Amino acid sequence: ICQLTAGLPLALELAASWARLLSVPEIASELRQDLALLTAQHADDSRQQSIQHIFTTSLQQLSDEQQTTLLALSVFQAGWTVDAAKAVTGAHLPLLLRLSNTSLLQRGNTNRFDLHPLLKQFLQARAAHHPRLESWQSQHAGYFLDRLTSLTGKALSQFLDVDFDNVRSAWLYTLEHRPETLLTALSKLVVYIETTGRAREGLGLIEAAMSYLEACPDLTDELNCLLGCLQAEQAYLQLEQNQGELTTATFEHALNLVPERYVRERADIKLKFSFFYKRQRNVEQRIAWAQAALADVQDRYPAEQGICLRHLAGGYNDADDHDKATHCYQKSIDLLETSQHSFDDGKRQLGITLLNYGFTLYGPMHDSNRQHYDSARRLYMHALNLFQDVGFDKGTSAAHNNLAAIDINNGAYDSARSQLAASLQLSKRLQHAHHEVLAYINLVEILVREDALTHPKGQAEAVQLLTRARDLTVKRKLTGILPQVAMHYARVYSQLGCQLQAAQLLAAIDAYPATDTLVKRSLNKLQLEAGIDTLPEPTLSLDALAPSLGINLPHT
Repeated sequence: ICQLTAGLPLALELAASWARLLSVPEIASELRQDLALLTAQHADDSRQQSIQHIFTTSLQQLSDEQQTTLLALSVFQAGWTVDAAKAVTGAHLPLLLRLSNTSLLQRGNTNRFDLHPLLKQFLQARAAHHPRLESWQSQHAGYFLDRLTSLTGKALSQFLDVDFDNVRSAWLYTLEHRPETLLTALSKLVVYIETTGRAREGLGLIEAAMSYLEACPDLTDELNCLLGCLQAEQAYLQLEQNQGELTTATFEHALNLVPERYVRERADIKLKFSFFYKRQRNVEQRIAWAQAALADVQDRYPAEQGICLRHLAGGYNDADDHDKATHCYQKSIDLLETSQHSFDDGKRQLGITLLNYGFTLYGPMHDSNRQHYDSARRLYMHALNLFQDVGFDKGTSAAHNNLAAIDINNGAYDSARSQLAASLQLSKRLQHAHHEVLAYINLVEILVREDALTHPKGQAEAVQLLTRARDLTVKRKLTGILPQVAMHYARVYSQLGCQLQAAQLLAAIDAYPATDTLVKRSLNKLQLEAGIDTLPEPTLSLDALAPSLGINLPHT
């Protein structure tokens, strides 16, 4: 209620007068629908009888042109700039200046204007019957979708950070009036969602568009393509968020909707299919779908070819074919470096490839080759600079984590802590649990290597970090990273002399389907260090063990 009234004292008092009849949630619900609730209930009240009366009186003091412009401004959902107001309402600068001199407009700190929420609601009710409403809505949708499709990189992110609500309104209007124009807008929206991690808001827009199109009979090829892309993007975001139970049928249906002539869109869906199989730990199918996507764009679209090669390299990595992976990464980098400035998402895609290639150099050679460390570090730094340049915070967080891992192996623990602090700050803001968990277990790794677990303070810090990692992993169902979290529990068990617990946990990790080659190498190394000759038969699966993982310290 405070938000709906923006703290207006009279409005709050009038709303509170209904508390004898309605619950507080009911008052809020009524207030969203009708300002008539904010009317004085006592005839002898000497003040204004209602908020509506105040607004009506204020409007009567304006010229007809000013009143009409105010009605037009009510179509904005999250404020506006002067340029946006001119484009949508057609008002000239002197008129906007006169309105800004009244108390009816609110000016923010960034040269943006808005209406008081109650005034906006009042004006929207009046505008609903105005003959020019359709024109204002069309102008509003056109302006914000044009901005969405024309901006790139950090400018796109900055625009959507402040105008996402306006873009949402424009998207929903366009969906009902000219949905065929949304395909380009979708690609920009996807870049923003993947860049900022705003998957929840993105899924809302995607699902609204899907519901509308699925109810339409006889879709054109263009709209079928849009629907297929929407379905694939919804499934991909759900995979990223570990939501729902997806099957191959989801992606097959999306692919079948997209006509053959939409080559790039079909290739993108095939890459999402490959990502699905990555999560399923099906290396053969992951590689096959990446190859199918590559065949679609080979020698036709260099940037898309580079992206497909990166996905294919990831599959070869999973298959432990690091020579093929290296070849694909190098070719991908060449293509993306050449085309990074010619397509909107170029720098981000190049950065992701550099990050993945760095891990290929560094991961398999773990603890053995300083030259590979240095090469990987250069790749990570290049990726970090690209991500920061385009405002890709999720990538920036990952780059900081990867740089920290190299610093840890080089014994540069202070530098590693700085990298991990930067990663944690971003991952918490983005609510990206995977990167947050990685940062926690990297911090535990530092404590282990510093021999901090020989002291109560270091032990307590390690337990606190592992508990956070465990809770996030279980809550967000991060099956892919669970073996790494469990490995660090096993390391701490071993450091504290709890070899039986370490052995039992290592057995569960070894039997876990999602345990990859790198974790198994670390497992074998720890088994040797801990003097565990043979792993016992696992008594419980790692999934079953995870929620109860814990360490009881004597001094606690």
